[in-house]
Amino acid sequence: MLDLAVLAAKAVDGVSANELHGAVCGLLPGAEEDYVVFELQSLFNSDSVMDAQALMEFVEASRDDLFAEDLSFSPLLPADEEPIDERVKAIVEWTSAFLAGFGITLARVGQQIVGEESQEILDDLAAVTELDIADIGAESEEMDAESDLFHIEEFVKVGVLLLSGTIDPKEDRPGGDFSGGL
Repeated sequence: MLDLAVLAAKAVDGVSANELHGAVCGLLPGAEEDYVVFELQSLFNSDSVMDAQALMEFVEASRDDLFAEDLSFSPLLPADEEPIDERVKAIVEWTSAFLAGFGITLARVGQQIVGEESQEILDDLAAVTELDIADIGAESEEMDAESDLFHIEEFVKVGVLLLSGTIDPKEDRPGGDFSGGL
């Protein structure tokens, strides 16, 4: 698999790899890759795109990951060896970007979130966007904080997979050439 962090660094400037991945994963359900690239310009400054080909490869690799049959998808986040405060910041950014992208997806397909479970997942993801390091344990309780963060990351992963499955792929998905301006 392509290294998504490397592609993200080549593709855009001023947007973290985890934030870009979150937005892409929110935009992907039911959309073509070129449409996702087009919509990213709505979320991020279009001048930040440095390498359109790397961005397209990033989107394609993210699609493969998100919709893998073996459910091996994981949000693009810093390694466990990184300081926990950086990892908390990253999951907050990833989740915020996912929700922004998923909101665009719902508007695009004209679909409302149906069911209590989906709405509850969205509400819980919104709560993740308000986390700070104090919410997941003090430094003196490092093992508890690590465990809490692991559970949050797993919830985000499963929630995203469930929400992505609520979007019905349509034959008339947006497509065409949306690369103008890249």
